[in-house]
Amino acid sequence: MKLFHDIVNNSRFLKHNIVKNFLVLFSGAAFAQIIGFLASPIISRLFSSEDFSEFGYWSSVVNTIGVVATLRYEQAIVLPDDESKATSLLHGSFFVSILVGLTTFIVSVFYFLFQKSFDFSSLVFSLLLTIQLVFVGISQSLYYWFIRIKKFAINSLGKIAQSFGISAFSIILGYFAFHQGLVLSYILGMFASVVLLVYQFKKSNFDFQFDYQRTKVLLKQYVNFPIYSALPSLLNSLSSNLPIMIATTHFAATFSGQFSFVRQFLSIPLMYVSASLSQVFFSEITDLIKQ
Repeated sequence: MKLFHDIVNNSRFLKHNIVKNFLVLFSGAAFAQIIGFLASPIISRLFSSEDFSEFGYWSSVVNTIGVVATLRYEQAIVLPDDESKATSLLHGSFFVSILVGLTTFIVSVFYFLFQKSFDFSSLVFSLLLTIQLVFVGISQSLYYWFIRIKKFAINSLGKIAQSFGISAFSIILGYFAFHQGLVLSYILGMFASVVLLVYQFKKSNFDFQFDYQRTKVLLKQYVNFPIYSALPSLLNSLSSNLPIMIATTHFAATFSGQFSFVRQFLSIPLMYVSASLSQVFFSEITDLIKQ
């Protein structure tokens, strides 16, 4: 009740900051989507329906596992009052994302071995999936770091860099008829976003020095995030991406590819809008809890 009372008393302050910060995040997300929309007529002619079908399955797997790439530790970054503790949680999130990526690699290899379908392409799939999940974990952690310090414009730039990278690399790789060009462009676009976010992080003069003991203590302190949030988030993400998995594995590539392509340009813009608003509320409510 006290928290509710504080929110009501600070409603005018909240409304001002929420609208301003939401517009910053939303404008970046909108611009990122405009880039994708402008590039979509070119990309749709450079790749076949089979390519989009394979990419749809790939992205659905990445999006499903990606929500737990850091086991939800990234959300804890905004909570500590001490800046050094928040930095250690950021490092811990990086470390956890590497562990999740390696675990996913091992599980996927054993899955292909169990299915007796393990070959070079399966190995490449597992390696690319691991790399992508590590990039997702790093970017999510840095997004929450910039939410903590209220640098919402940097998060917008990160989304723009990712969208521009995906579109540019898709056109380049598609022009040269590069196999799995959509998957590689997705990874390279995420890499472009990570590079920009890491650069902005270093530019802010924050310490990259890794303190293992302090990070270990903080990961234990905030262990409720993976315990209570990871599984529900994973199931929620699975329910959203399951239609793509079913379509790509049970229907013809022509149908599933078109379905994947259309869904990408219909659902993702709505996702960016909701994510932008939720991040702003998350930041403001965290401040109230600290107070």
